[in-house]
Amino acid sequence: MEPALGVGIIGAGHILKRHADACRALPGLGRLVAIADLDRDRALAAQRTFGFAAALTDHRELLDRKDVDVVCVCTPAGTHAALALDAIEAGKHVLIEKPLATTLEDADRLIRAASRHSGRTHGCVFQLRLDPVYRRLRWIVEQGEIGRVLSVTARVRLRKSPTYFTSAPGRGSFRTDGGGVVINQAIHQLDAMLFTLGDVVEVSAVAKTLVHPIEGEDVLLGWVRFAGGAVGNVDCSTFAKRREFILEVIGENAAVRVYGDPDAQAFEWVIDAPGSAARDAIRSRAVAAVPEVKKAPKWARSLKKLAAKVTRKPALAPPEGGHRALLRAFLEAAATGSPAPVTLEEGRRSLALVLTLYESARTQRVLPLPDVSESAARQITTTGSVASATMAR
Repeated sequence: MEPALGVGIIGAGHILKRHADACRALPGLGRLVAIADLDRDRALAAQRTFGFAAALTDHRELLDRKDVDVVCVCTPAGTHAALALDAIEAGKHVLIEKPLATTLEDADRLIRAASRHSGRTHGCVFQLRLDPVYRRLRWIVEQGEIGRVLSVTARVRLRKSPTYFTSAPGRGSFRTDGGGVVINQAIHQLDAMLFTLGDVVEVSAVAKTLVHPIEGEDVLLGWVRFAGGAVGNVDCSTFAKRREFILEVIGENAAVRVYGDPDAQAFEWVIDAPGSAARDAIRSRAVAAVPEVKKAPKWARSLKKLAAKVTRKPALAPPEGGHRALLRAFLEAAATGSPAPVTLEEGRRSLALVLTLYESARTQRVLPLPDVSESAARQITTTGSVASATMAR
């Protein structure tokens, strides 16, 4: 049996816990070796909490370690490209938290660098792609179970307090985070939308900062047109009175809605079809194609949480999904020299959608997506279309 890959994590912020918990839950695949953060106290605290062998303040020291095979970049979005580029050039397997970068130019630099290290695995974090509910939605669409897709809704309505934005320097700024709700939270749902339905070729959006003390947007509303002909609407905000995380696909014959809690990585799905027989048949075929993941009994989950409190160690990631599923797939790919479960190219595609929505809002124009194929571009019709607002407050 091959030894577990040594994992180093750059960044000891809030997302560290998901990566570290996931790695600790996969002892046969990965082992925590080093944590690097500019704040020494934070690095040491992470070392004590998660059991890293070393705590460092310079990411280059982490990259110099021979016992670090895999590097997870878990810093603010504005630093992803530079740190990931260093890790790629150091010959490591590299997993980058979303977004891949904050500009397409930086995303392309990463892709070019990765191509020079083809023996390594390089990927981006979009864990919804591995969730059984989202995979089932994709299967239903691909198999034509609901007929021709007509429309799509991606809704991400969150409740963020002012202290959420003031608790970390630069949160919600373009320099640190790349923007607001779309690039930081809704990008997960937008990536799932692309994963399910394929390329978007045209967008229009309005974005505003209405409530929160941030530079980026706290609301964006827009529409998109897919290469396959379907249209969709995007509805994102961080001042909602009720949390909603929904992806709904409406076809000629039926509709499927996925909803749930992204923080808990718990999702449900509902089929709307004329008649219970049609609805049950679609559900039965979808579950057979993408089986339910067996969950630990409630008493076992409660016991795990109690043990975490007693030992003052974080509970392990749930076995059925989230970052654990993605990290498992990434480590397995790295061990065999296979492509990442979510490649850098896929990460770029989601980033391109986000940035084009931003540019549409800024310029008050309907815009095509960069790099869409000629055949897809020919489907774009902008006559009489006008985007309706700007990124200004």
